[in-house]
Amino acid sequence: MLLTTEVADDGLIRRSSFTQITERRSLVEFRAVSDVPLNGSITKLHLVQNDRTNDLINPTSGYFLSILGEVGIPSRTLFNQSSSNYWKISPTIKNYFDLSDHGVAVIATRLSFGFSWMFNLDSSNDDPSLDHRFYGGGGSSERGWPEQSLIVSNDPNRAPNTGGYNELEANVEFRFAPFQYAGEYTSWQKLSSPVRVVLFYDAGNVWDNIVQQSPHELSLSQISQTIGIGLRYNLFFGPLRIDCGFKLYDPSGTFSPLPTSTNTPTPIILNKSGSIPNVLNIPTAITPGMKGAWIWSRPANTPLISFGRTCNLSFGIGQAF
Repeated sequence: MLLTTEVADDGLIRRSSFTQITERRSLVEFRAVSDVPLNGSITKLHLVQNDRTNDLINPTSGYFLSILGEVGIPSRTLFNQSSSNYWKISPTIKNYFDLSDHGVAVIATRLSFGFSWMFNLDSSNDDPSLDHRFYGGGGSSERGWPEQSLIVSNDPNRAPNTGGYNELEANVEFRFAPFQYAGEYTSWQKLSSPVRVVLFYDAGNVWDNIVQQSPHELSLSQISQTIGIGLRYNLFFGPLRIDCGFKLYDPSGTFSPLPTSTNTPTPIILNKSGSIPNVLNIPTAITPGMKGAWIWSRPANTPLISFGRTCNLSFGIGQAF
């Protein structure tokens, strides 16, 4: 058992204790961390992690399991300031199945769930801070949507980039190496052997406190679904990644790039009719009253391939999961 205390550059006083057990390539870790921000809130983290994959950067077999628990403890009595007041749990499991026994064909899966319980729903000051919330959409989430563009809420004007308090994510990838040789002799063989082609399916969404306030309004129809294709180029620090995701099922039913909020700032220039144009596309929430649509039942004026409407490109370094 090891106990450490340090003051980081961000002004947080961190105290942590952990016990670590290593067996072959597996790691079981139990850790408790306390963050004491100087603005007056205390957050405790508890992590249980079991890594039995065969590679930390590019796993092709094994599984990874983690359970993250977090508690926001109000510190008004210490600092006389409002602070987070909630608890959260977030388990994740990843599985990797090598169909070829040498990494040529791999099926990778991930299932992640996050739930937060607010102790004071009447005050937004007690909500988790932005960096302790969940975000939907993007290259490591639902890849048919741009970064931080998904949320379900009873407030139609809630912006997804402010994050939610609950999430569900399910991902499946089939990773295939099209160029494999008995020996790498030519320049082309050396250049092409790290290439991987990926077919993927993503499902999930992010919810705000509707889960706690109105659980009867939750529905499977609020779960977004994406299919797509991607390319990887494996390097020693991780693969270079590009993915093109298509919205298989849009919970909003609109297949629009970003729903437009009515709460836009007043622009300086009016249009010809003298009215105020809507010059900003502010992401808004998916509400329980919306009717979702599949890609084949999209609006008639929406083409099958329309970046920002029916599909999205994402780039990254490292595997999506």
